[in-house]
Amino acid sequence: FLSMVSHELRTPLTSIRMLVDSLAGDPNPDPERTRQYLGVITRENHRLSRLVDDFLTFSRLERGRMSYDFHTVAPEEITESAVDSVRNRFSTPGCDFRVETSQDLPPIEADVPSLSTALINLLENAFKYSGNEKRILLTTTRLHDEVCFAVVDNGCGFEANHKGRIFEKFYRIQRPGQGSAGVGLGLHIVRSIVEAHRGHIEVESTPGHGSRFAIHIPIATPNPRDP
Repeated sequence: FLSMVSHELRTPLTSIRMLVDSLAGDPNPDPERTRQYLGVITRENHRLSRLVDDFLTFSRLERGRMSYDFHTVAPEEITESAVDSVRNRFSTPGCDFRVETSQDLPPIEADVPSLSTALINLLENAFKYSGNEKRILLTTTRLHDEVCFAVVDNGCGFEANHKGRIFEKFYRIQRPGQGSAGVGLGLHIVRSIVEAHRGHIEVESTPGHGSRFAIHIPIATPNPRDP
């Protein structure tokens, strides 16, 4: 774990350092090149922040110190929080990001920061594993006695044999010509948070045609904590 963490942190830090050194050492920086470098620095900084957040969340989960503050909230609040977090990153050329939210959704019992984090992780994965022309759809709907937050992408997808293992901690899919990416914590964190909300995750994926991850959270009842 420490080896993977060191590697994952070193990669964006090295990129940022090299680009900053290049800009600082150029007496007559080209404006277009500077914009390109700053764009890469921004993306690497975002990647670094997400890694640190995942490491801290994983640490709290492992030590049993992950605390939740449940309240009755509108599902739209979760959706809006996640969208606000990724909006700037997804507003790039080649990324078609759409959000569809049903009207009159019933409330759910949720810890807004943690459930938003779970949804953000799914959105970030959709962005990460899609090609240059990204199509990402986030829907929030009611399904019987649950509210469903679904993220659909047109990314690389994965084979059915990975479906039962992708939520295991440290599990990473080996992709031909690309090796494995990340440290295998994101989906493990998502599952842990969803289970703490008494929910479950539905997964569908087709290699080369994208994936759909859906978080299902029970609708709030007058006394949700009663047996």
